Amino acid sequence: MDLGSAVKVLLRRWVVVLVGLLLTVGGAAYLYLSAPPSYTAGARMLLLLPPNARGADAVGSPFLYLPDGLNVIGRLVSVSATTREFREAMAAEGLTSGYQVTVDPQNPIVVIAVEGPDPEDVLATRDWMVGALQEELLAVQVEEGAPEAQIAHARVFAAEERPVEQGNARLREVIGVLGVGGVVTLLAAFGVDRLFQQRRARRATTDLR
Repeated sequence: MDLGSAVKVLLRRWVVVLVGLLLTVGGAAYLYLSAPPSYTAGARMLLLLPPNARGADAVGSPFLYLPDGLNVIGRLVSVSATTREFREAMAAEGLTSGYQVTVDPQNPIVVIAVEGPDPEDVLATRDWMVGALQEELLAVQVEEGAPEAQIAHARVFAAEERPVEQGNARLREVIGVLGVGGVVTLLAAFGVDRLFQQRRARRATTDLR
């Protein structure tokens, strides 16, 4: 079927097309207005050693001490966020937002990302997670008997003061509904037209007999 024939079919079945478009637009509008907005808040934790970690004769800026060992500690800390105990502790605080904790593949930076429909809960979850991961960072090193002078700490940065609304998420859902609705409308129009054409052909055959 060429483009001209397709346009003729749509014009013949304009009622089907109109109903389909109205249902599609109505569904997309309802989804956009009824779906709760999603908010995100994040933070990054840069793992650093104390200035005198290499001894009294090698005191310097903690930013100069970024060995691979800190990356290992970062991964250990991030894994703790996936445990049942961690989730239960978070739930005990009444926090319900979803979260993800990752580690920068090249630097000892723990990345926290929190998302949920309640902006206050999102921010509270982010702040609680920062504190919980800092405690885990200390516990991991103490359990391994690390000297006090070589215990790494975390410098928190890139932490938003207010959660960010993710309007693009709802927009993507609306675009998806419009796309699916448009395809279904076209299929319905062509299907109805084909059905009517088949009925006409059968009637013509019956009349000839």
